[in-house]
Amino acid sequence: MYETVKLTPGIVTLTFTAPAGQEADAIIRPVVPLASRHALSLMYEPGNLSGALMQPGEFCVIRVGQTAVLGIEIVSQSGTGAPRGSIALAYLSTRGPDPVPAPPGATDFVLHLAGYGDRPGRFGGWVGGDTPDHPVAGLMIRPRAGQPRLMLQDLSTGQICLPGEFLGSQGGFRPLTDLRIWIEDPDGLNRLEAQAEFAQAGKVQASGTMVSLHGAGPQDRLLRLNLSLPPMPAGSRHAHANGPARRGDRIKIFRKTD
Repeated sequence: MYETVKLTPGIVTLTFTAPAGQEADAIIRPVVPLASRHALSLMYEPGNLSGALMQPGEFCVIRVGQTAVLGIEIVSQSGTGAPRGSIALAYLSTRGPDPVPAPPGATDFVLHLAGYGDRPGRFGGWVGGDTPDHPVAGLMIRPRAGQPRLMLQDLSTGQICLPGEFLGSQGGFRPLTDLRIWIEDPDGLNRLEAQAEFAQAGKVQASGTMVSLHGAGPQDRLLRLNLSLPPMPAGSRHAHANGPARRGDRIKIFRKTD
C-alpha cells in the first residue's frame, strides 16, 4: 500500500500506531519523492538503520522547509494478508517556509498604505505614500537567505511579527505611530539603520541592532520609511568577535503550538 501526504513547513513526527484491538503487522517506510528532496529531512531514532518503522511507537522526525509531498509505503511484515498498522502525524512546531536567495531587484519589505494598498520597498531608499492621506498602516519584512532576520513590534498594541508576517492593520484602519525593529540574532556583521517621517514629529532616525521609531503621540501617523542593513564598523565587529554583547534586554518570543 502506498499513499501520499502533503506537509507544510514545520517539524513533524510520524509515528507507527497499532490498530485498535489487533496485533500490529506492518513495515512503514517514509519515502521522499524526488520533487520533495529539497524540502524534507528525515531523522530516525538512534539505532534505526533501516529507514523504516517496524513496531508501534517507533517514529521519525521530519523537518519540512517548504510545502512538499511525502510518500508512505506500508507492507505486511509477516508477508501474509493485508498490513495492520497506520501512521499518526503530529506537528511539534509550525513555521514559515525557508527563505530563498533574493534575485536582483527583489523587494526587501512591503508597506501597506491606508486607502491605497501595498507598496514594495528596497533597503536604502525611502518608501511611502504619495500624499499624507495615505499613511503607513502595515509593514512586512521579506525573509531572505543570507540576511539577518528582522523582527517587528507595534509598541501601541504589543503585536510582534516574524519575517514574512504583516505588522499592523493591513486593512488600513489604524496608521502606525510607534514602531520597534530588531535583528533577531545579531552576529556583529550588520546593524540596522532606520529613518521615518511622521506627520507631526517629522523625520526621526535610529541605528543599532534594535531601533525604535516614535511619533509625536498616539494620533501621529507614519508617512514614509527608509530601512537599510549596512555592515558594522570594523571596531564593532572586532568587539563582537571577542565576546557577545549582553542579551538580557533582548525580546524573547514564545509561541504556543498546537
